[in-house]
Amino acid sequence: MEHNIQKNGLVNLVAAVMISIAAFVVTCYVNSLAGQACSIFLGLGVLVVFTGWFQMRLEENERLEKLEVEELARARGETTLFATKDAEVFPAQQAREQFEKFIVPGFGVLLFLLEAGGAWLLWRWISKTTGGVVPDRAMASLSLFGIFALLLFLLGRFSVTIARLENHRLLRPGASFLLAGAYVCFVTALGIAGVKADFPGLISGSRAPCVCCSV
Repeated sequence: MEHNIQKNGLVNLVAAVMISIAAFVVTCYVNSLAGQACSIFLGLGVLVVFTGWFQMRLEENERLEKLEVEELARARGETTLFATKDAEVFPAQQAREQFEKFIVPGFGVLLFLLEAGGAWLLWRWISKTTGGVVPDRAMASLSLFGIFALLLFLLGRFSVTIARLENHRLLRPGASFLLAGAYVCFVTALGIAGVKADFPGLISGSRAPCVCCSV
């Protein structure tokens, strides 16, 4: 079951990377502020999914390490190997403990700073914009963001269900981010649809290149 959880985490990671890259390309194509916010959110989601998957790998390595040591102890008729949790005997366990002690809290702080920085960057960029989505490109980008939302929702919903049934804590953060990314993509698609439909209050036309493409 642990192996299946890791495969699920890896599938989520690959999907998150591919969809975030695709969303970035579509955002640059259509010049959408909502798409920029969506791309940044999906990019942060990739970091969350990767961290969860990497920690799954560490725990799996620790489990395999303990099995190997147990088999070796049985073969030699020794039990003293388990009396001392020495770094030389259990390096995978030490790696997992160090990761949870230092990397995970540091990543939480980094994620907060990246989210705050992304929000600040978008806020500054909004004040400099003079237009909105290019109307001739709206329909294609609307369809693509709708597809992104559907894919993320299916993967996220499946992962959330598995995480709940198997009580696997490391799958939950990435699965939650996939679901949240699906909702963000859906809202982005609605915004582009509003431009296509000439909804009052939404301005269409040309503007400066998106902040993602100008960095």
